[in-house]
Amino acid sequence: MTRIDHLNWCKSRALQYTNPQDSVMSFCSDMSKHEENSTHPALKLLIMLNINHASIEEIHKFIEGFN
Repeated sequence: MTRIDHLNWCKSRALQYTNPQDSVMSFCSDMSKHEENSTHPALKLLIMLNINHASIEEIHKFIEGFN
């Protein structure tokens, strides 16, 4: 699977959640399963957003912006 295909798969799974923590955990876990996506620098920012109690809309918007 290409990096982009994997990234899109991660996004689609994470965006199904309505709880911010579940969405972040799903995305980070799935991203770690592909060598080229596992070290994406924005993952740390996503975790910090979640820790700062971002809304599900903010989390989803951030995830949708990954490339």
